[in-house]
Amino acid sequence: MLHSTVAILGVGPRGISILERLLTLYCHYPFSGNIDILLIDPNEMGTGVHSIH
Repeated sequence: MLHSTVAILGVGPRGISILERLLTLYCHYPFSGNIDILLIDPNEMGTGVHSIH
């Protein structure tokens, strides 16, 4: 069984769009294996474009 790991650097609008496409492709096309998706962002979750600091 094949195992793949993908890392998305930056989880802003573009990173979320890439995540959405990966999940759509994974669900739509047959893939005989597992995939780990790592989301990497230097900011705290939920800060958005307006940092509280």
